[in-house]
Amino acid sequence: MNTIKNRRGFTIVEIIIAIIVLTVGVLGMVTTAALVTRMIARGQRSAAASAFAAACRADAHRGLHRRAA
Repeated sequence: MNTIKNRRGFTIVEIIIAIIVLTVGVLGMVTTAALVTRMIARGQRSAAASAFAAACRADAHRGLHRRAA
């Protein structure tokens, strides 16, 4: 009986729990990476829309000055 208690190493339960914890961590990282990618894409679209709107405003502003002159 004493020889069983003196063995070193991990039990199968400890290994399964470690795998589960590692899997949850990796899934969290993948989810975060996907979220960041979506946020970057949304920011790029927003920047492009903002630049387009600014260009349209500038064109409209130039058109108003031409008509008044």
